[in-house]
Amino acid sequence: MKKFICIILVAFLICGCSNNIKLTINEPSKILYDDIQIHSSDFAEILKRINEKNFLPLYNFEAVGKNLSFISNELTYNFEILDNYIIYLEKDKKYYTKEENIKKFLDELKNKYDTTDIININLVENYKQYNPDYVIKLDNSQKYIIITTKMNIYDFEVRSNQVSNIQNEISKIENGKIICIEKGDIENLNISFKNPYEKQFTVTYDKEFKIEIKKDA
Repeated sequence: MKKFICIILVAFLICGCSNNIKLTINEPSKILYDDIQIHSSDFAEILKRINEKNFLPLYNFEAVGKNLSFISNELTYNFEILDNYIIYLEKDKKYYTKEENIKKFLDELKNKYDTTDIININLVENYKQYNPDYVIKLDNSQKYIIITTKMNIYDFEVRSNQVSNIQNEISKIENGKIICIEKGDIENLNISFKNPYEKQFTVTYDKEFKIEIKKDA
């Protein structure tokens, strides 16, 4: 099916270029791809692949449906993204432009928001060898959770209904920093944080310290 669509699009390239249009999308308030909200830090990378491009009229093409939308003031621009083409959907009209690997680029962008490869976490009995940047004290027993960040993280928090008044909230921890949690025999812990794209994650583990990092819904 993809090959068939690409053949149709290539065929249109040899057609006349009358009624071409150029789009200029200024300062969108929101960008959605596959219903995932794109972080504002990535807006410029997407816009430069669309703004000031020549879009050619596209006829006799049945769109599957929009999967990229820009919301700007009271305007919404809708697109269908194929492997190497951008289809602009304007009411009952359609326009296209070629952009190599555009779908791969957007898929990789979307996936980086959800990756759980954010921290390394281990249970140790001697934390001094790690020379931690942050220490959170829960219990004096010699059992420690060591967390090493693999990117900047935000709103790091440790909670336990077994301990009150934990000094546990850190607004930002930079990439490569080491956190030591003196957990002792406390098992009921909730560790949470956000990645740079404001996605919330929670760390859970069982008594055998089988670790799972989950993105919250």
